[in-house]
Amino acid sequence: MQFVTYLQKENEIEEEVIEKRRIKERKSKVNSLSSRIYSSHLWLKRKETIPKSLAQDFVRNSAWWLTHPSGAVRARNHAYNVYKNEVHGWAIDFGANKFLVGKAIERCKDEINKYIEKFRTETKLIELDSLKFKLKKHISGAVATYNNGEYSGYYPIVGNDLEFGSQAINLMMELTF
Repeated sequence: MQFVTYLQKENEIEEEVIEKRRIKERKSKVNSLSSRIYSSHLWLKRKETIPKSLAQDFVRNSAWWLTHPSGAVRARNHAYNVYKNEVHGWAIDFGANKFLVGKAIERCKDEINKYIEKFRTETKLIELDSLKFKLKKHISGAVATYNNGEYSGYYPIVGNDLEFGSQAINLMMELTF
């Protein structure tokens, strides 16, 4: 009788092991499928958190037309060219590149919030120049190529500008607290 009970328990354990394997395989397949879907359709994951008006104000206050007949002039009307890119959120095209306005603002917002939190909790004064440097890096990192691939590094800063041919985004910012 004990032997029969042992065989029954062994069968139950084997069924549990098989069921756990099936569950693990299903999870693996689902993870693989979702990974493929998200990697080929990034727009499914990106939720724009920046209002369009803020993205337009950023462009209105920082865009320049470098080759204007009168010399470099502000390009305030470029703000009307801000559109919602399906992959990156608010963007503006400059030739073959896209300046990702929404991402630049969002990343800068996060950095400023970190700065404020450090300022609250640390006793030593945190350098404002360090914050400005980080903000410039976040802005220069918010550029995509013609095929929507975001640059893996930073777009080059020329002087105080991100130059896109005859257009530029000026990075000179006044931070006052």
